[in-house]
Order: sequence, then structure tokens, then C-alpha cells
Amino acid sequence: MLVVQVLTANVFDGKAARQVITNLFSILHTVKKIWGDRADFGVELSNWVLTQFECPLEIVRKKKG
Repeated sequence: MLVVQVLTANVFDGKAARQVITNLFSILHTVKKIWGDRADFGVELSNWVLTQFECPLEIVRKKKG
């Protein structure tokens, strides 16, 4: 685990992810790819991460079975 942040339940995951990812890059500049498990992060967050940090955000889905 590289970064942990506790937020209130009323903070949308996509907004919280921006805070966590910004904190991650403030302490570690060698990240080459980020994997996420939530499809609701959406294209907007993926584009933001790529633009801000030149790092792809890939949504990983659980394998069936």
C-alpha cells in the first residue's frame, strides 16, 4: 500500500480518487500505471490522470468464476 486516505461517505469515489492520486504523485514520481477496480471512475478520471501525471489509469474487472 502506498497511500491511504480516509474520507466521509458523502465524497464521490471519483473525487476522492483525484485526491489520493495527487497525494501519491506528491511522494512518488515513478508510477507508470494505476489499476482501479471501479468502472464508475469513468473516462473523465482516466483522462485527468493521463493529462496531469502522464500515467494511464486502467480499470480491472474481476474474472468470472
